[in-house]
Amino acid sequence: MKPWTEGLFKNWQAALPALVVGGSAALIVLVAINISPKRMPGYYKNRLEKARQTWLDLDSQRTANVDQMRQVAAELDIIYERLVGMELGEQQRYWDWAILGREQSARFISMLADSDANLSDEQRAGLQDDAIKYRNKSQKILEQLADGQSPFAARALIHVAADKLSAVADGNVSGNLNDMATRLAFVVERADADNSQVTDQNTAAATAPDELDDARLLLVRLALESAWELGVGQSQDDNSRPTESEQVQPFRVSLPASSRLLPSQDRLGVARLYWNQQSAKVESISLGWRAAEQVLNTFQSSGDSERSTRNLQTDYGEVIQAAGSSKVRWEDRFAEIQLASIDCDWKEVAFLLARQNTTNDRAVRHSTAELICRLSTSRLLSESESWRAKYISGLALVLQLEPYMPEFSELLWRCSVAKAYPDSENIVVSPELPTAIASGASPVLQHTIFTLSSTISGQQELAKTHLQLLLRTGGSSATLGSVILWLVRSNDFDSDSELALDITQLLQDACALEPKNGINWFALGVLQVKLGSQEQALEALREAQELLGELPAIEEMLSAAKQLATL
Repeated sequence: MKPWTEGLFKNWQAALPALVVGGSAALIVLVAINISPKRMPGYYKNRLEKARQTWLDLDSQRTANVDQMRQVAAELDIIYERLVGMELGEQQRYWDWAILGREQSARFISMLADSDANLSDEQRAGLQDDAIKYRNKSQKILEQLADGQSPFAARALIHVAADKLSAVADGNVSGNLNDMATRLAFVVERADADNSQVTDQNTAAATAPDELDDARLLLVRLALESAWELGVGQSQDDNSRPTESEQVQPFRVSLPASSRLLPSQDRLGVARLYWNQQSAKVESISLGWRAAEQVLNTFQSSGDSERSTRNLQTDYGEVIQAAGSSKVRWEDRFAEIQLASIDCDWKEVAFLLARQNTTNDRAVRHSTAELICRLSTSRLLSESESWRAKYISGLALVLQLEPYMPEFSELLWRCSVAKAYPDSENIVVSPELPTAIASGASPVLQHTIFTLSSTISGQQELAKTHLQLLLRTGGSSATLGSVILWLVRSNDFDSDSELALDITQLLQDACALEPKNGINWFALGVLQVKLGSQEQALEALREAQELLGELPAIEEMLSAAKQLATL
């Protein structure tokens, strides 16, 4: 029999990191109680200097001790909290605390991503928790500084705006980008004036030249991204294109009046104005500036008169190659991908994506898939047959990156409607695109469109045939389920239509052919809830839960299905 002390020793070893962190906190509190209040600020400043140096020494090591770094980070956090309280909210201290939190979070994330790091499950979980904790605390402090009368308000807002753009690029809905761009434009204008009158007293709060240049490009990117934020598909003042209500709708189907694919031309015009104004104030046009200009040229109406005053006839291949292979900001890597995508250079796009060495790889992948979907409405598609033929390979890349994103689902549905009713007007998707997809360059996309278009036109047997061909070519019917989820959740879905019944049959066929595909079961369950079929909805949703787990979305729909009997 093993001595009882053996298990106790092992438990004590596992708890050591937590005991060290907790012991440091307790020691600081005990010292604070016993030291004279007048001497406390000086004591904490001394502790801060030493702890900060220890952090820098550890941070400079390629393979730093994880537990040691977490301990020092916790100590720094406590010291800053104490100093801020004693100094009654001294703004410089708040700013330093926020910036340190961002550094700590970034360092822990990089440690998690290090393939050479030999991390235990406990260390990995601890790093993840700490990275989130310090990042959230930093964001909260920066938001407070940005919204207040702090001399650091301008610099804080730049960080807040960058975080917001990153959240949107990461696939998260994050506020009003247009309002944020307006606030940032004011900050940039004020910074230009304030930096010309910097004194010794406000040097720390002033926006550094390189920081201001980053803010100028960030302003353009925010304004550019906000063009797709409205989801209306046309300028609010532009009456040159017919609206959905003015068109003769095809039989059996209606299209949502709003679109995530078409930008607002009004907001593109604002982005163009910002580009011209701010690019004139930087010494050289970087990769990000060039990418923004190319996006504007690609999506703005050809009649727009005000164009860039800077020469952009640069060899983009050389620019991309010169970017280097070290870890880069996600915005810079995405700028490379934007240029390659507009050129339909999908080999280069795939190569850039495979490097996985940015500050936010998730944002790069999501933004790339989103851009490829948006290019379906660009003038390039209708103007160049060769570009259109190469573009299909880009859509095939979306299938690998983000097959369930709303923009891709909308694109596939609109192409399917255009394929089913080629004579009907479609104000979003160019009529050449469904034809190009049907050519068979991508069999998976081809049979996906044929399956949906056959369902739309009421040819159920043909739809089932293409569904079977889709699976034989290595595709997944889950893409169909994602498209139908997008459609059912749109405001224009008619649950009483013949099409709703045919879509139900399509999903039932998909579930029968791929019974282990949880996405289709979930889509079928959501559709049955819309149709008011409680028993069928519960059955499908429980299958989805069995395959996908107890996800909040499934729980929500199960609750809705159970309430059908009481309505």
